[in-house]
Formats: sequence, structure tokens, C-alpha cells
Amino acid sequence: MIIVFNKGTLHHQDFAVRRDNYINIAENRLEYFAKTNGYKLKKLMLNQDDDWVNHPIGAWNSLGLIKSFPDYFMYKDNQCAYVELKSSPKIKRKDLKSYIAFDNQFCNGRDVKYFICFATEVGCKFKTIDEILDMLTSADIDQYKEGHIVYKVKL
Repeated sequence: MIIVFNKGTLHHQDFAVRRDNYINIAENRLEYFAKTNGYKLKKLMLNQDDDWVNHPIGAWNSLGLIKSFPDYFMYKDNQCAYVELKSSPKIKRKDLKSYIAFDNQFCNGRDVKYFICFATEVGCKFKTIDEILDMLTSADIDQYKEGHIVYKVKL
């Protein structure tokens, strides 16, 4: 059974509790956005595995940039982009470093864009890495129980 926590309190729980009680509304919001705006989506989700300890690829956490691959590839006509999906305006510092590395390696100076999509109750907001870096100056900083630093950006 999934426990629905009060808004803004799930991130204070242990990782296992967060994982086991996560409701992925963000995927539905992005899929609806794509459908109503004529975009096609390809779900990539290379990092989608809840059991990191017993992962079938033994050294999964050591694979570097591959495990940080974006969640989706979105395209329409001549426009295409990698999309990392977020269900809240919170970004872990370690994830932000991966986003920057991916953008530099696969998108910088190319026709393919890279967006972080914040799919919240107000809709989908797509931000580039540069836009997110600019937003960090006004972001609130928090910390998850296991020590990860988290930026809460103002959308």
C-alpha cells in the first residue's frame, strides 16, 4: 500500500520510504503535454531500477555518465531533445553535476537540446542547464536524510 504524505514532507523520509511511496504523476503530465502539443516521446529510463544494491549489472553505480542518461527523447518535425523529468522543483547536487556533464557531452553545439522538465501541478516547465544554473542564486538549499544536498529552484 502506498502512503500519501502531506505535500512537502516525503523528502524528509528515508530513501526506501520515498521509493516505495512515490507516485509518478510527472510521467502522465509529460505524456499529456507531448500528445496535446504534437510531440512524440521515447522513454529511455536507463536509470530506472529501484534495487541499486542487487542490480543485475554488478557495478551499475560505477558506470558514470551512462546511468545518468535522461528519462525521455522528445521530437517533433526538426526539433528534438533529451528530457530529464522531475516531479518537483528539487534537484540533488549530484544529479545536477550529471545533467551538466550529459549536456556538455551530447548536446553542446548540436541540434539536439537537453531540458529538465518540471512536471508539477501547474504543468510542464522546460528549463535548459543554463537556465537552471541562473536559478540557483535564488534557490533554497535543503538536505535529504542520507546527506544529499538539494536545491529547490523557483520556477
